[in-house]
Amino acid sequence: MTWSTVLLQCFILSATVPTSLTKDCTLKVTCDNTVDSLFVDGAKSLLPEAEIGNWQKEKSAVISSTIAVVAVQCTDSGGSAGILLSVQCPDDVVFETSGSWKCSTESHVGWEKPGFLMYSNKWQAAKAIKKHGSRPWNTIGEISSSAMWIWSETASTTVYCRGAVYGIYNMIGDN
Repeated sequence: MTWSTVLLQCFILSATVPTSLTKDCTLKVTCDNTVDSLFVDGAKSLLPEAEIGNWQKEKSAVISSTIAVVAVQCTDSGGSAGILLSVQCPDDVVFETSGSWKCSTESHVGWEKPGFLMYSNKWQAAKAIKKHGSRPWNTIGEISSSAMWIWSETASTTVYCRGAVYGIYNMIGDN
């Protein structure tokens, strides 16, 4: 990693957005089969316990429009596996699952935080499986119709996937 990369990352992580520019957005997510954990900028987001294991029903959380990273841990119990997520702000869909997400089959300390450096041998581009609305899942709630079902390229029952609203937060380390 070069010093310019480190300095750029430090600058971005220390930047703040005036509260007058922030607005509430709605994050909607589901995993076939179970959402184990959902993090927004490293903070664990609480989801309704009764709905966590029901992949046919979206889970919702109100979040700020200034988010940088969304991270999801999911478990598949057999059959089709996938993660589907979108963030809708008052004006537009601003973020959704796609092949630009990064996934791993192993948990790493700080993987859910914006400053986490992913090492290329452990974190790979997410496998974009199918567009939302496709079989076998069909349409799930109000998740964006352009969101993609994703999973790890490596077969695993548990995956850790993260998406960066701004690509700089999915930096790949040199090691």
